[in-house]
Parts: sequence; C-alpha cells; structure tokens
Amino acid sequence: MLSSEEQSTKKWTNFLLFALFLQISAWAYEAYFNSTPLNSVIFLNLDLSDKFASLFDKFSSLVLLLSFGLFLITRVAGLLLIPVAYGIALPICTMILHSSFAYELALLTGAARIGLPLVLYLFYKNQEKGWGIDKRVLLRLFICLTFVGHGIEALMEHPKFIDFLIEGFAILFGYELSEAYAVHLLTLIGAADIVLSISGLIKPKNPIPGDALAGVVEAVGNKVTLFKPGDQIFGANVFSLGAHAEYICLPEEGSLAIKPDNMNFEEAAAIVDGALTALPFFRDKAKIASGQKVLINGASGSVGTAAVQLAKYFETDVTGVCSTVNTNLVKSLGADCVID
Repeated sequence: MLSSEEQSTKKWTNFLLFALFLQISAWAYEAYFNSTPLNSVIFLNLDLSDKFASLFDKFSSLVLLLSFGLFLITRVAGLLLIPVAYGIALPICTMILHSSFAYELALLTGAARIGLPLVLYLFYKNQEKGWGIDKRVLLRLFICLTFVGHGIEALMEHPKFIDFLIEGFAILFGYELSEAYAVHLLTLIGAADIVLSISGLIKPKNPIPGDALAGVVEAVGNKVTLFKPGDQIFGANVFSLGAHAEYICLPEEGSLAIKPDNMNFEEAAAIVDGALTALPFFRDKAKIASGQKVLINGASGSVGTAAVQLAKYFETDVTGVCSTVNTNLVKSLGADCVID
C-alpha cells in the first residue's frame, strides 16, 4: 500500500512522462510534416541540402521516439541518455557554426530537451541507487524545464497542460494562477525563443532593421529558377530582417512573389505585413470557407484591411468593426457590414 506522498509522486511522474512523450512526438511530427527542417540553422551554415536536413530530422526523431518508447516499456534509465546526448550536441554544434550568440541563447533556452530526460534519468537512478535526493526537488525542476521546453506550443494545445501549469506553479511558489493568466504565461514562454531569435538578448541579431521589401532583382544564383534579373518582386524577411537597405540577399523559396503590375513598389511593400499576418490565421488555423460569416475587429488597421480583402477572397460574409472615420474605407475594401 503506497503512502499518500508516494501516490502523489507516482501521479506526477506519470503525468510528466506523458508531457515528455507529447514533446518528443511534437518534434517527430514537425520533422515528418513540416516543410522547414527543425535543424535548418545548422544545415544552412554547413551548406548542406534541405533534403539531407530533412532526412536527418526524420532519423533523429525516430531515434528519440524509439529510445523514449523503450524507456516507457522497460524503465531502464540509461535509455534516457540518448535524448540527453542529442539535446546537448545540437545546441553546441549550432553555437560553433552560427555567428549570433543571441540566437544560440534562444536555442539553448528552448533546449530544455536536455533537462527533461536528464532529470528523469536522475529521478530513476535516485530510486535505484538510493542517493537520497529529495524527489520533490527533481519533480519541481522537471516542472520548470517543461514550462520553458522546446515544443511548448504543442503542449499548450492539450487542455490538461493548463491544469498542470496551475498545479505546478502552486507547488513551486505557493500561489495559484487563474486559468486565463496561465494561458497568457504559456503564450509568453512559448514566444520567448522567437523573440530572442529576432531581437537578440542585448541588441538585435541583425543591426539592419526592416522586414517588408519591394524592388528589382539584380542577380540570381545559378540554381535559382523562380526569379530572374529584372523581375519586380515584393515580400518579407521577418526573422532575419535587413530589408531597410539598398541590397538584400534572400533564398528564392522565401516569402517572395512577383509584384502585380497595378501596384507600385511602395504599395507592394506596405501590404506585406498585414497580409502575411492575416492569411495563416484564415487559411491554416480557422480554415474559413465560402458562405461562412467572419467578424473582423479592427478592420481598418494594417492586418484588418488585409483581413477584409482576404475574407472576401474566400467568399465569406464579412462584418468589419472600426472607428467612424474609417467606415467608408472598410466598406470600399468589400466588407458586407461595418460596425462603428
């Protein structure tokens, strides 16, 4: 018969194992179904092909899933050292190959992938060897690492993880979060690595600002097929910036397109921010379809004006909300109804 403390420890251990399994599964899913390789920064610096990067991602994800799966079945703690080694090697390689320390710090912040299996390893070895380490200390450390772990976006989508955060925060700090605050906290933590990768810890990774751009192609590489010198293009370089310059070098598969003839360069550059922000939410997240009703709050802003036009493109019934002075603008963009 287990004591109440042992039952609590077992409950938390099983839940944390489930959280780690979700995390590793998320990496595997990204490797198999996301067109951008997880470790693209390494392969970019090594000048290796996207195909090789994708194969490496698939192989490493399978190894991680297999090692963790065997651990779940056998509970042999040594199997956890495989994801530990992977988690340590990847950031170190990236730091050696990449020039920006701020970006690497972001990777390392997200690389709690090192700590999660390592703490589990210590937890089980502590039980096996009787080292006398307080289990609650290890569990609390595991909770902290899970909160800042790479892949937290996937964990956020699991309803129980919100409860997990609230309970864990109460154990760590003796304070109970509201559900709304817990969601906000997870969102902030999940975004930390992206923010650091763009802005840097102390100064910007790229000293040249600017993400939206429009201009004429001056030269292309010998393997480029989508564009040629003289093409008038527009697009964005959101994560690397550098668009506020006379020249910029970009990959052809980036966020670039031929500029429409009925737009000048200023208009083309101005539409990028709002359109690229609104489109993924409509097309990929909400999956809006013809005949649906769409309400756009803030319909006269950068994102709002693009959202109204995109929603009409998808043949939906659009209601826009904006201030009085902008009602005519929103109507002119195609909104079926405008609320002041």
